[in-house]
Amino acid sequence: MCGILTLKNNSFIAKLFSLYFSFNAIVILSSWCMVVFPSLESLNRHLVRTELNTAISLLELFVYSQFFKGIIKNELGKNFLSASLIIFSALVFLYFFTRFSFLTHRFRYVSFALGVLEFFILIPPSLIYFYELLKTDSVLSLNNRPSFWIATGIFSFCIISAPFYLLNPILFDLNYQWKNLLGTFLFEFPLLLNLGFLTKALLCKKPLTI
Repeated sequence: MCGILTLKNNSFIAKLFSLYFSFNAIVILSSWCMVVFPSLESLNRHLVRTELNTAISLLELFVYSQFFKGIIKNELGKNFLSASLIIFSALVFLYFFTRFSFLTHRFRYVSFALGVLEFFILIPPSLIYFYELLKTDSVLSLNNRPSFWIATGIFSFCIISAPFYLLNPILFDLNYQWKNLLGTFLFEFPLLLNLGFLTKALLCKKPLTI
C-alpha cells in the first residue's frame, strides 16, 4: 500500500510514510512470530519492546511532524513541532547511549515513557489541524479529504496507545498466562487502525490540503 502511495504522489512525505509503514510491518510480523514461538520471548522483551520501539517512536515523530508542518498554518504549532523533534531526538540518542542509567536501571520503563512523550507531542498539532479545518470554507467533503483521515489516524493512534504505554510495564510484571498475547494485541491494534485510516486517505486520490 505504501508503495502505491509513493507512486501516486512522488513527494518527500509520501516516501517517509512508505518507510515508516514498511518498518512497522516488519515489527508487526516479528511481534506475532515471537508470540507463536515462546523461545523468542526474551528477544521480544528486550528488542522489539525497547530499542526498536524507541527507534520507531523517533521515526514516527519525524514523519508526522513533516506531515503536520506541511498541513497546518499555525506558526506556533509548526515551531512547537520543530523544537519538540529536536528535544525528542536528543532524548532518544541519550537513551541509546546511556539507557538513562544515571537516573534508573529500569530502561524498559524509560523506553515506554519516551513513547508516551511522543504521543503528547503529536496531540496538539492534531487538534490545531481539526480547529483550522473547522474554520476553512472549502466545499470538499471530509470523506474526500486525505489529510483529514491521516490526521484522524494519528490522533486516534496517540489517544489509544498512550494508556497502553503507561500500563505496559505493569502488565509485563504480572504473572498472567496470556500477557504476551494481550500485550502484542494492545501494541499493534492502534498501528493497524492507523494503517486503515491511511488506506482511506489513499483511496481519496486527492492532494494533501487542509
